[in-house]
Amino acid sequence: MYQYSLQWYANLFGNSIEHSQKAPDAAQRIINLNTTFTLNLYENICRSLFERHKLLFSFAMTVKILQGDDKIDPMELRYFLAGPQGDIKILPNPTNWLPDLDWAETYKFLYCMSQLDAFQGIDKFFIANEGEF
Repeated sequence: MYQYSLQWYANLFGNSIEHSQKAPDAAQRIINLNTTFTLNLYENICRSLFERHKLLFSFAMTVKILQGDDKIDPMELRYFLAGPQGDIKILPNPTNWLPDLDWAETYKFLYCMSQLDAFQGIDKFFIANEGEF
């Protein structure tokens, strides 16, 4: 549905080179070029998108930038996009306020999250502190 030509990108890049902030050293110049081109690309593409597609494009571009800078864990991104997957043995419901079916779904999320480095032990923490919620 949306199509942009190579010539369009080349013109946008040339425009970014002309209008980016100059720098005394090459490293800073590359950062300035990258920042200017990224902003120009984002603004120009958003101008042509339907309103309902802008948020998805913003998310996709943000993810790609973070991946390029190696600032996003691929497993965390996969979990965020797909949720818990695989065969998970559900522990008995330790709560008296959460129905068993809801506990099963909650535990699936907690267990899968606990497999990620940033959330290790969250399932055990939740079960140990269930009376405090």
